Amino acid sequence: MHFFKKLFKFLKWIITGAVWTYIYLSGTLILFRSVWGFNYLSQKSWQILSSYWNSGGSISTGKDYLLVLCLIVLIPLWIWGWKKLYKANYVALLLAPLLWYQKREADNSLKAMSRTKIHNIGISIGDDIKQDFENKLQKRQAAATNAPKASQNIRLQLKDKLRHE
Repeated sequence: MHFFKKLFKFLKWIITGAVWTYIYLSGTLILFRSVWGFNYLSQKSWQILSSYWNSGGSISTGKDYLLVLCLIVLIPLWIWGWKKLYKANYVALLLAPLLWYQKREADNSLKAMSRTKIHNIGISIGDDIKQDFENKLQKRQAAATNAPKASQNIRLQLKDKLRHE
């Protein structure tokens, strides 16, 4: 059983890597071509960049700095994305539309209800939840101010004991 668990993890790692690599390469190639006209998978683009650099070219504009930064971050971002996708919960991802629909239906049915009180646990659902909350809060505050504090009770008991002795 342990072998199959490892095999499953390895297959998940390979499939996630293949899908992520395809999506990442497609997206970054489109970005690089549209912004800089540079294809980092093409030897011709690297030769043009090398000849520019060897002929005394320099990084002078913000666009050039951004190209260098994107080239530096290209591989770490690919690895980071692969790791994130490998750790993703795919069951939750697949069930997300169903859960969204269920939540929407529950919200619609709650809006259709006028007012329901569940007395056993003291919950009310409806338009005046805020009012119920404020009433309960006022009752608790009144009970707290009217009830003697524990320290006062202890003092009173000690006084009574001292008087009787």
